[in-house]
Amino acid sequence: MSREREAGQTFGAGSLVAILRGAALAGLLQVASYGLSYVLNFLLAHWLGAAQFGRYAYTMTVYSLVGLVATAGFSASALRFLPQYLAHQDSGNVRRYLATARRTLLGVATAIALMLLTLLWTIPGSFGAYADPLLYGLPLVVLLAVVQFASESLRAFGSVFQAYFPSQVLRPLLVLAAVWVALRTTGGVDAPHVVLTVVGVMLVVAAVQLISLARAPGLVPAGEAAPSVERSLWWKISLSLLAISVLGALLRQMDVVILGWFVPTSEVGIYAIAVRLATFCGLSLILINILAAPSLLTLYSAGRKDEMQALASQLAHVVFWPALAVALLGGYFARDILGLFGPEYRAAAPAMIVLLLGQLVNVAVGPVGHLVDLTGHHRAGLYVRAFALALGVVAALSLIPRFGIIGAALATAAAMVVWNVSLYVIVATRVGLRTSIFDAVFAAVRGRGTRGT
Repeated sequence: MSREREAGQTFGAGSLVAILRGAALAGLLQVASYGLSYVLNFLLAHWLGAAQFGRYAYTMTVYSLVGLVATAGFSASALRFLPQYLAHQDSGNVRRYLATARRTLLGVATAIALMLLTLLWTIPGSFGAYADPLLYGLPLVVLLAVVQFASESLRAFGSVFQAYFPSQVLRPLLVLAAVWVALRTTGGVDAPHVVLTVVGVMLVVAAVQLISLARAPGLVPAGEAAPSVERSLWWKISLSLLAISVLGALLRQMDVVILGWFVPTSEVGIYAIAVRLATFCGLSLILINILAAPSLLTLYSAGRKDEMQALASQLAHVVFWPALAVALLGGYFARDILGLFGPEYRAAAPAMIVLLLGQLVNVAVGPVGHLVDLTGHHRAGLYVRAFALALGVVAALSLIPRFGIIGAALATAAAMVVWNVSLYVIVATRVGLRTSIFDAVFAAVRGRGTRGT
C-alpha cells in the first residue's frame, strides 16, 4: 500500500470525523449568525426600501473596513500569540499583550474617528446621501474594533461561545428587535436611525465581551513574570497580518464602496443584497476552516505531508459539493430569490449569478488563504492580494460607470478568481499541497484505477 493510501486511511476514519464534529459544534454559532444576518437584511430591505437600505449597507461596509484598520492587526495576532503564552502558562505575557493591544487599539480607533468627524463636519456635501448615516455611525470605529479584538482573543482562550454569541447572534437579534419596536411606535425608520440603533447594540455587545475577556482563565495571576521583550514582535506580526486582513476585506467589499460613488443609493441597496446572498455559496468553506486550517498547519509543522494531502483532498469534497448545489440553485432561481426582498431587487439577478461563480471558484481551490498565511508564505500572499485588489479597483472604475451593478459584479469576480487561483499556485508550488476539488477528484479516480489493477 502506498504512503498516500495509508495516509488516507489514517485520516479517513478518525481525524476527518473529529474535524467535522468540531466544525459542526463551533460552526453552529456561525450558521446562526448567517441565518440571522439574512433575516435582518431581508427585513431591513423591506422596511427601508432600496434607497434607504443602500445608505445603510454602504455605511456599514465603510465602518467594517475602518474598524478593521482600527484594530492595528492585534485582532489577528491574538490567535498567534495568546495560545502560545497560555500553553506555557505565561500569565505575564498574556496580560502585557492584552494591555498593549487595548492601548494601541483605542488610540488608533480614536484618531481615525476624530479624523472622520473632521471630514464630515467640514465637507459634509462631499458625502452626499451618506453624510448623516456616516456621522451617526462614528462610534462604530471604536466599537467594531473593540468587539473584533475581544472576539478573537476569547477564541484564542478557547471560549468559542463567548467569542461568537454576543457579536454574531446577540447583535443581529437586538438590532432586529430594536428596529421592529421603532417601527411599531413611530411608523417608520430610515438609514441614519438604523445605524444609530446598531451603535447602541454594539455598546452592549462590547461591554459583554470585555467582561468575558476580563474573566478569561488565562488572566489568573500566576506569580511574577519577567518583563516582556516581545513588544516589537507583536507590532511586526500585527501590522503584517493587518495588511493581509485589510487587503482581503477590500477585495471583498471594494465593489460596494466604489459603486456608491457612481450610482444612486437604490442601486447600492439592490447590489448589496445580491452580494450577501452570493456569499452563502462559500459558507461551507468558512465553517470547515474554523478547525480544519489549524489541523492542516499542525500536520505541516510535523512534516506529515502525506496525511496533510489526504485530509485536504477529503475536505475538498466536503466543501465543494454543497457550494455547487447552492450556486446552481441560486443562479437558476436568482430573480425569484431576490424578488422576496421586493420587486426592485430582481434587477440584481445577473450580478448575483456572476458573484456566485466567483464564490464557487473560491470554494473550488480550497483553504489556500489560510495555508499561505500560516505556513510562512504570507509575504507572497500579500503581493497576490495587492495585485488582485489593484486589478479589481481598475476593473470597477472602468466597468461600473458603463454597466452599473453588473460591472461591479464582473470586477469583483475577476479579482476573486485571480486572487484565489494565484494563492492556489503558491500553495501547490511552495507548500506542496493540492487543495482543489479538481485535484481531489483526479486523485480519487487515479486511486480507483490503481486498486483495479
